[in-house]
Amino acid sequence: MASKGEYGYSWMRYFKTACLTAAFFVLGLCIALLGPSLPTLAHNLNTLDENLSFIVTARGCGYLIGSLLCALLFKRMNEYFLIAICLFLTALGNFAVPFMPQIALLAIAVLVAGTSMGILDTGGNVLCLSLWGTESEPWMQTLHFFFAFGATLSPMLAKPFIMESVLADHTTNSSTITPDTSTNAVIAAEDSFPLVAWAFIIAATLALLVSVIFCFLSFSKHTKNASLQEDTTKLEGKFYRMKILILLYWFYFLYVGTEVTFGLFIYTFAIKCDMHYSKNTGTALNSLFWGIFAIGRFCAIFFSKCISPKSMLLLDLLGTAIATVVMAFFPYYAQSAEWLLWASVALYGWSMASLFPSGITWAEHYITVTEKAATTFVVGASLGEMALPFIMYHMIARNPMNLMYFCAVSTGVSILIFIVLLIITGKQGSRLDLARNKKNISMDEKINETAGEQKYTLVPTNDIDMKADDNIRSSDEEI
Repeated sequence: MASKGEYGYSWMRYFKTACLTAAFFVLGLCIALLGPSLPTLAHNLNTLDENLSFIVTARGCGYLIGSLLCALLFKRMNEYFLIAICLFLTALGNFAVPFMPQIALLAIAVLVAGTSMGILDTGGNVLCLSLWGTESEPWMQTLHFFFAFGATLSPMLAKPFIMESVLADHTTNSSTITPDTSTNAVIAAEDSFPLVAWAFIIAATLALLVSVIFCFLSFSKHTKNASLQEDTTKLEGKFYRMKILILLYWFYFLYVGTEVTFGLFIYTFAIKCDMHYSKNTGTALNSLFWGIFAIGRFCAIFFSKCISPKSMLLLDLLGTAIATVVMAFFPYYAQSAEWLLWASVALYGWSMASLFPSGITWAEHYITVTEKAATTFVVGASLGEMALPFIMYHMIARNPMNLMYFCAVSTGVSILIFIVLLIITGKQGSRLDLARNKKNISMDEKINETAGEQKYTLVPTNDIDMKADDNIRSSDEEI
């Protein structure tokens, strides 16, 4: 354990981490709130659900824009003030969403909120690494657990404020809903203040409160503490960093895209597979995956204190490989051992839970994870989240088992990518080892230079002594 003097442990550092944790909780809450609220928003706008389907895409585009902006803004601004602005814009966007009278204005509000959340996600990961350096593993796991916790609570927050009439209509014939007198009556009864607005107001208020705290941090004299994250980008080399970042981009593209795809379509698989499970069973499988996912992130906080990021990643990838292979053989045991499906779904959720934060902290051992590097991870994750579910939407319509085959192939490719990463990083070693070797070489050079100077300065001294001896001898001869 490092001493307080060396690493600067202080209550302020823990307070900053607690604030980041609160920000990620709000981030998860706001991201997951839109999904269950879309039917009610469509109802309030007197339109069909399908007409609002592009809203999620608009937020995804905003997330990408925010991730890219973070690379430009993070070093040019006070990082805490930037996060405060992002939380304020997130709150503003969520306040505005339920009151937008037109679809275009709703898309703009969602885009603004998505952009601010993209900056917050990318910048928050970088700031955590900046605060804790090589000791960031448990804190990174904590951030992402609270993100998952906020996303888990979000549907519960929305449920009391979703109109019962919308739920009834959409469970009967959502594809043929048209505005009628009863719909207009509900909208008229709500007047200009829709009931679903309360869910967004609660989430926005929490974001606003955390924003105020980050404003305090930005003006605090403690904000400029020295970072533990040593910058070794020059020692690593551009080509080496480029190889690592490209591979991690595709790793996160596959990981996040597959995670979201499985979570979205496991219910569809359950009700459309050969077993034709009931809606309750499909819902239970979906809840099992996300519930174990959240529990896995919580447990990873403690496991990461005694297990290295590399070991965590290897165990996670092994778990996902076993789970996806078992699920791919579902037709062969569906009649006799249905419990294998439930066990493999649980194992998949557990193994997927800590991959994202463990990957970032593992990468930080080999390259300096700057805001640009973190942007690479988040952009890859965002594109995977947008592209892979779109592909699976068409694949699962042909054969529900395509979901399981897709997850197995994606896991296999992810494992291959990580093996290549291990080979590349194994040749160069840890970035901190590079820094130590560089310092040792510099120290040796200084020692040699000092020794050379000392040797050089001894020559005149000896000459003086020799001259003094000559003078003494000549004096003796005269005497």
